[in-house]
Amino acid sequence: MERRDLFRLIVAGLAGLVMADGSPRRAKAEGNYTRPSAVSRLTFAYEGDQVRLVSEHRVTMIIPPSHPIDRLEIGAGFSVILRNDRGEAVYGRVMESPFRFDQEVFDKDPKRSIRREANPKPKGTFVVLVPAIETARTIEFFDQPLKPKTHLDQRQRIAIFQLSPLPKR
Repeated sequence: MERRDLFRLIVAGLAGLVMADGSPRRAKAEGNYTRPSAVSRLTFAYEGDQVRLVSEHRVTMIIPPSHPIDRLEIGAGFSVILRNDRGEAVYGRVMESPFRFDQEVFDKDPKRSIRREANPKPKGTFVVLVPAIETARTIEFFDQPLKPKTHLDQRQRIAIFQLSPLPKR
């Protein structure tokens, strides 16, 4: 094996794209992610450690493919898992956490730099895009607990929401 090929294999392995033997890792996820397709646009709101589903809309667009399903609950970062009526994961993504427990503060003195301070009343909204899969019933979030200064705590399921059934075609 050439050095360049070995480097590509190592990088792909670190990214979770290949198995230890070099074979491609396949996510067991439903959907086609190369053409515009039906997507559920889910809007959430949070205040403190309370999260609620505000709205569900069906749109047509291209979304990123699922990350490997078997790593979503145990990997690092914020993850979203879409589950079917049998509780099986059918789609999932790891993404930047939408929850902001700190904020940028700009000083009036231009000689002082921007700094981050704890946000005593975290509040916000965010959107999650998932494929509109007819059998999808729930969406789950995994992250550190929704409290300030928990970035080193163990990840856990922080929320689960029931989804509205898709209209029959």
